[in-house]
Amino acid sequence: MSLTRYLALARKLKGRTYFPDTKIVFPKLSLPRALSNPYPKSLYERKLWSVMGTFTDYMIRKFLRDGLVAPHAQVTHETILTAELGLVRIENDDFLKESIAAIRDYARSSWESVIPQTFLMSQLDAIYRSGRLHRIHSLTMEEVNGIQKYLSNTLVWLKREFSDCTNIILNPVLGHPDVCAADADVIIDSTLYEIKTTKDPASTVRRNVEQLLGYVALAYYHNNRPTGQSAPAIDVDSIGYLLPQSLIAVKTGIESFTDSMKEEFCIRIIELRASQWDEVERKVLQKLENDEGTLVEWRELLEGLGRDRQFDRLVRLTKHLEESEERLTQWEPIFGDDYQDDAECLYYNVGVYLAQEGDPEYAEHCFNVFMTRSGISISDDPSLCLFLSLIKARKGEIDDARQYLEQALAKEDNLPKHVLECVKDLLDG
Repeated sequence: MSLTRYLALARKLKGRTYFPDTKIVFPKLSLPRALSNPYPKSLYERKLWSVMGTFTDYMIRKFLRDGLVAPHAQVTHETILTAELGLVRIENDDFLKESIAAIRDYARSSWESVIPQTFLMSQLDAIYRSGRLHRIHSLTMEEVNGIQKYLSNTLVWLKREFSDCTNIILNPVLGHPDVCAADADVIIDSTLYEIKTTKDPASTVRRNVEQLLGYVALAYYHNNRPTGQSAPAIDVDSIGYLLPQSLIAVKTGIESFTDSMKEEFCIRIIELRASQWDEVERKVLQKLENDEGTLVEWRELLEGLGRDRQFDRLVRLTKHLEESEERLTQWEPIFGDDYQDDAECLYYNVGVYLAQEGDPEYAEHCFNVFMTRSGISISDDPSLCLFLSLIKARKGEIDDARQYLEQALAKEDNLPKHVLECVKDLLDG
């Protein structure tokens, strides 16, 4: 579960006093009622404000990454885009090729030429975060032209605000296995900024301080409880918002957010996370016991555990489902046209989560279940070869790992970059 969802759950179950009160507030914004830099009205009418929020995030990060805002700044960017992680959900070959091309163009081409591609990527991002496919929306030429004007104004404003900055970290990952996963938008010279495309910036700034403080607390936890990976420390001394539809950047200091408060903030999330999964687990097990469970519920539970890195619980409950699968009732299709397709894909996805950080033995078992049920062999799926290579490398079976990696590379150029890099690091080490 993401930091945003934990905060929403805390307000619902515990009230606003659950987290420490820092007394941190932003300066009051006095703004005209009309937005100074609105994106096309038709996108509001089509209810695509969430997609436009993610799209704007990607485009601002591209401006910064390509050196268009601060040419002399040191820029640290993500090794893999969230949109790339969404590719694993796509089964249609034509759409997969289109999506891969969009991600490639985003990295290589000018921002003016990749507006439709980045809009598509924003929806791949949502596919990954939600764990399911959505209807894909496209832009009209009139909307593309309107967005280009919106982005041109945004770029001029960003240059005015940040042309002299010296250090930029794009999409920093602040999560820790003990707490939760969280990727912030951008850190510019030690100020952590959240990008908001809201129509009501004054209200957003006033109501969402807790989210920014959550990122700061996770950065502190990350710095003081290393995960064993070589991630550098992330220093934050202020928080702020980038508001592109208003062309305003606002920030405030966080001196009153003490280290003990940051520690308490993370402890509260840990407590909340455990209780949340206990309750979800209790409900699905009870329904299964009453012969009322559905694969939809189990898929949401197991993949949620994978995203939240609850690997021990993921293994235990997947084993339980495997033993009791015949007790499930009917359900609407998730991935395929019938139960068999759905179950195959579920085991595959559990294998993907466990291959990277969880139990490699059970990850291999899940992939074997997938292959046995689907009739697919290792030679049919380059990504499967790659994940098996990762599993073998983690188990210390280096010769088998190299063999699987060679098979994967021989068949496919567009393998998941983060998995490929992880395999190579283990083999080189």
